[in-house]
Amino acid sequence: IRAVGIGNHYGEAKGTFHISSHGEVVELPGECIGTTSGNLSDDIPYYQQVIFPAHTSFRVDCDIYHIAAYALYQVTEENVTLIEEYTSDVGSSGQSTAFIYDFKYVYEDAAQEGGEVYLLSYSWLTEKDEIYAGNMLLIIPSKAPDATSMTMQHVENDGDFRKEYFNLTGDDGVLGAITWSSSNTSIATVKDGTATLKKPGTVTITGTCGDLVETYELTAPQLQLSDGYIFDYSQAKGARVIYDDRLLTQGTDYVLTVKEEETGVTVMATGIGLFTGELMKTFDGLDSLADPHTHSFDNSCDGTCNGCDFTRGNDHNFTYENWSKNATHHYYVCTTCGQPKELFDHIFDPQDDTVCTICGPLHTPGDVNSDGNINSLDGLMLMRYLNGWEVNGISEIAMDVSGNGNVDSLDGLILMRYLNGWDIKLG
Repeated sequence: IRAVGIGNHYGEAKGTFHISSHGEVVELPGECIGTTSGNLSDDIPYYQQVIFPAHTSFRVDCDIYHIAAYALYQVTEENVTLIEEYTSDVGSSGQSTAFIYDFKYVYEDAAQEGGEVYLLSYSWLTEKDEIYAGNMLLIIPSKAPDATSMTMQHVENDGDFRKEYFNLTGDDGVLGAITWSSSNTSIATVKDGTATLKKPGTVTITGTCGDLVETYELTAPQLQLSDGYIFDYSQAKGARVIYDDRLLTQGTDYVLTVKEEETGVTVMATGIGLFTGELMKTFDGLDSLADPHTHSFDNSCDGTCNGCDFTRGNDHNFTYENWSKNATHHYYVCTTCGQPKELFDHIFDPQDDTVCTICGPLHTPGDVNSDGNINSLDGLMLMRYLNGWEVNGISEIAMDVSGNGNVDSLDGLILMRYLNGWDIKLG
């Protein structure tokens, strides 16, 4: 379920509200009403109501990045009852509150007789200390309406080449029991909206709810076993064959042929089911029949496993536009894993030992740890220094972000504003 602001509402953010007994999620939109350092608008936006299935229960579980406050109320003709609330201290001014909608407009015609009405008021902060707020009306009728139409959605899967996922939703009501079927179970079977692919081909997935019927034409692909690799082999357990970082199943995805010789063993995997093609690997001597292990690499660009002869062919990607640097060296780094290509000693300007003739000034205002970047780590190190911590590897010249010759709370304030996107010049 997705709730979207209407009218003049703007500024949508993704928070969640869970229905505990059904696992459904409502995304909460919000409108900017001011900042923590300024005056807040009294015009708190009200968003459209959301109707849930009958006889459900609520549990607030907000995952907004910087949740400031929320409050859940149950509303009847006679009373407004606070069910749950949360408030945190946020912002330099400490402004954080749950925003309460005018309840006199809430209950009228909101629920069928015997139903329930809830109001969720909420607010949150952005990284720029902007406060967003909104109100969502949550309705639980005494009897949810039956759907008169429905829609089937093909949901993107999690990378499992054997699975495809489908959802059926009622366009104007609540669906009852759903029956799933496949036109050819030798190609794919389906249960509870999850299709399991068996072999290449095209099949029709059907979802039925009463008189409502929706279909989807699904194509199971032909996969190449040669795009995978034989991970290892042991006489006791046989071979392990990997495809797309997943372990294949012998007898379902491939059949194995083993030829043993005096010097070792040759293993051949032949694709079946979704797979076609072959893989072959020769293991020399008994050492090759060691217990299986998980590949390990030094970093995301390292191409050779530390524990076996497996190679994955990944290479570093170095660009030579800008130097990275620290207090003693400058270097180029891989844009993928951040590893340095080669360290070069600084060559100092004879007139200024804070300037390298190759990579320039070593102490950029705000770059507290002299790593060539100004980020939240620099802000953390500066704040710890200002609070009396013993911080190693910092540059006092770089901490003077105000450029007044001193390192004090003003520098911390300026750097924090810079990191939060303010248009501020450092140094």
